[in-house]
Amino acid sequence: MKKTLSFLLLTTVPTLASAEFYAGVQGTATRLRVTGTTDEEGLETVNISKNSSNLSFGVYGGYNHTFTEKIMAGIDLALDFPAHTKETFIVSKADGDPYDDGAHSVSYQRKFSVTPCVTLSYVQNKEWTFYVKAGPSISREGATLTKGSSNTKEVIKTKVRPYLGFGSTYNINKVGIKLEYAHIFGKKRIAVTNVAGAGGDNGNVYLKQSPGHNFKIGVHYRF
Repeated sequence: MKKTLSFLLLTTVPTLASAEFYAGVQGTATRLRVTGTTDEEGLETVNISKNSSNLSFGVYGGYNHTFTEKIMAGIDLALDFPAHTKETFIVSKADGDPYDDGAHSVSYQRKFSVTPCVTLSYVQNKEWTFYVKAGPSISREGATLTKGSSNTKEVIKTKVRPYLGFGSTYNINKVGIKLEYAHIFGKKRIAVTNVAGAGGDNGNVYLKQSPGHNFKIGVHYRF
């Protein structure tokens, strides 16, 4: 009887549903939006708005633990670095002020991001696993204001936003290929102030960036 039960358990539970560690590499396409304002003393405020696409590459890994035949839960950690770190806007002043610097540039940049998540997975069969994940997205990002040709000031901040994702993994023996969509919520403000211009007018910029939509593809190995 014991041998029969052991045989049934071994043949019923998929092998990929056992407790496991995994590690791999991933690429992410991000659709982000940058908004904000820039101004100078005594001059009008200029609104900034730009949609942009960005690619990033990174590594990820984690641990899954089996609770039932079909359900796994675990933790996941990802580290990503943007391939194109800076978005630049050229802002032109045309108000006739002879002391104004004319066109100046405003830049937004992301250095890297770290995303620790808890995961909940459904094991459909040996090939397919579906999951949802949630956690904080912690990124190092900043803004730069350049007035004229030489006066530049940069501010770098750490920002935390809620992260929610879902996806599927196709398993080939010990190798998993994942496709994932994730949304990063919230706009975070970065201010660069008191940048001196040639005419003595100090300039300011206030940027808000929303990473928004993220599409990921990754390949990992299960240990």
